[in-house]
Amino acid sequence: MSTVDVFDVPIAAIGLKKAVETIDSWIEQREHAYACLVNVHLVETARSSTPLRVALCDAALNLPDGAPVAWLAGRISRSRVPRVTGSDLFAALCAGVRRRHFFLGSTPETLQSLVEAVHREFPDAEVCGAESPPSRPLSVRESGELVERVNEAGADIVWVGLGAPRQELWMRANRERLRAPALIGVGAVFDFASGTRRRAPRWLQRIGLEWAYRLGTEPRRLWRRYLVTNTSFLVHTVPSVVGASLGWKSRATA
Repeated sequence: MSTVDVFDVPIAAIGLKKAVETIDSWIEQREHAYACLVNVHLVETARSSTPLRVALCDAALNLPDGAPVAWLAGRISRSRVPRVTGSDLFAALCAGVRRRHFFLGSTPETLQSLVEAVHREFPDAEVCGAESPPSRPLSVRESGELVERVNEAGADIVWVGLGAPRQELWMRANRERLRAPALIGVGAVFDFASGTRRRAPRWLQRIGLEWAYRLGTEPRRLWRRYLVTNTSFLVHTVPSVVGASLGWKSRATA
């Protein structure tokens, strides 16, 4: 699989169809793999967090969820790198082929709405469990019991919506203890899929301004994240783009 190194995070240069095929291969081969949906916030947080950077580097698949991440990966590699959002991946894997899904994260109310929405919109999807763990760190005993409950559900895919970077660290720490072959960290996808929050209009998604819509709808919660991380990402992006334009050696790997 072709990947592009975006500030030490290997980003998969594949589209949605190939991403689904890859995850289906994990299920077929009963692997222990996890996928991360990478946006600017994750890339920038990984700069100062070694555990998160390690978790991203150990992921079997890092997909460019954020439009700026996909754009920069394309500039570095001098090829088109398709954006693959968590919402689109969720819908694609819930549709069609019957797969067993477990939802981990968010609130009990959102999870109930999510299960109802999946049953309504994706009749072929089988929801085998859903759990909203405490927002505080779990004790060793609680963590072990949670893993046991997820294993008993017999999921093909565990969707982890604990928020970044908690979900990425949790997947790396528990992938070998979990029998599910695929773990996918999805951030706010539970809110969008359940109807709790509205996703940006398609035209804003197409031009890479979905983040602006989210900021406009949740300014108090998101203003600092977007102000700090987006600015930092932009500052670090300029040398990479200039270097790629001048033909300096890219950090893209295959």
